[in-house]
Amino acid sequence: MGLFSKLRGGNVMSTDDAIARKILTMPLITAAADGKIEKSELMEVMNLCAQNPVFLSIGADRTHELALAILADIKARGMNQVFEDAMDGLSPALRETAFCFSVRTAVADGRLDESEKDTLAAMSSRMGISIERFKQILDVLFMLQRSAAA
Repeated sequence: MGLFSKLRGGNVMSTDDAIARKILTMPLITAAADGKIEKSELMEVMNLCAQNPVFLSIGADRTHELALAILADIKARGMNQVFEDAMDGLSPALRETAFCFSVRTAVADGRLDESEKDTLAAMSSRMGISIERFKQILDVLFMLQRSAAA
């Protein structure tokens, strides 16, 4: 494959890469929404990717490359355009997956601020996720984030 990949368009993303990029875009937009990306947010994104079959199929190095490319794209073209591009062709089921990644990223610091909740609500609406499903996702993900004092 290496010898002829350039002739066949070796720089074209595989289907797995394209789907991974679309999913990964959502939590990175969530992390960048406040103007700075916290280390805890990046760690959460990478942990989520390490446990997801889409990212297992492309590997950690490729996931990291995609993350850097997405962040550069956000900086160059803005969150809205990158978000819309990621939405294009992402199935409803994978939109939910991407949204779950976003919620987990937002609560990586142990709390969910009102502005983060508003951002997530707007994101879920644009992704076609119903308010009922939004609440279900929040409920389950908050159950996963309980402290030892709970």
